[in-house]
Amino acid sequence: MSAKVRGELFIVTAAVLWGTLGVAGRIAYQYGCTPGQLMFYRMLFVLPFIVYVLMRTPKRYIGLLLFFGAIIVTPFYLIYFYAVRYVGASTAALILYTAPAYVAVISVAFLGERLNWVILLALFMALLGAIFVNMGAGMKKSAIGVLTAFLAALLYALYIVGAKKLVSMKIPSESVALVPYSISIPILFLYSLIIEKHVLLDNIHQLIAALYLSLFPTGLAYVLYNIGLRTVQASTASILSTVEPVSATVLAWILLRETITVFKLAGAALIVSSAIIIIKFGRSE
Repeated sequence: MSAKVRGELFIVTAAVLWGTLGVAGRIAYQYGCTPGQLMFYRMLFVLPFIVYVLMRTPKRYIGLLLFFGAIIVTPFYLIYFYAVRYVGASTAALILYTAPAYVAVISVAFLGERLNWVILLALFMALLGAIFVNMGAGMKKSAIGVLTAFLAALLYALYIVGAKKLVSMKIPSESVALVPYSISIPILFLYSLIIEKHVLLDNIHQLIAALYLSLFPTGLAYVLYNIGLRTVQASTASILSTVEPVSATVLAWILLRETITVFKLAGAALIVSSAIIIIKFGRSE
């Protein structure tokens, strides 16, 4: 097996692991976990890695990374897991992948890139796909649930733009990925304590769910993805990562009995296609 193929397999494996985030969250909710509590322990259990990277990060960047963690990273993960609870793992993951289209629009508005037909087409496809996904979700949804899913997607878009900007400042990618978690931990602890009033884990099932989220879709997926990037171009890796919402949909169908309808399949195809179009053709010349 060539190094390039091995790298691609690592990236696809990482994407599949990320696709299990919502499924594991839904299972944890069945055992009494709350979104804030689950995210708190997910990040707490990788604290040794966070501290290790924090100590290797240039001090001049730490304040900026903590600010990024407080206003973007923490709200994104928290709201995404509320979306999972409200609309289901597959619907939340699919709507999340409308984010690349929003990234393109944000780049036009704030980074001076030109608007072109590719961006408009991808945005239209992503929004139409999201409508189809919600029509075919097969579960009762409240307006607040759908809005939460779209807010998570918008925050994810801001996360992507912010992370790219930070990396362009020569901040190490591992610092951008992990240092913001160090501010997320106390914020999520206070949120769980004051708002949800549920901090301590109540049973072994909750502990297993939190450990899984820490070790696999967080720790292992990040390591595999970064190893893959050593031999795979970033644009190719981004396209391969669109496996994430597809795997989330399939796993939610198998493990959670979430319904897959023709509308949902059509929506998934539109959303994934819009992401690939943006990644492949959406950059302004």
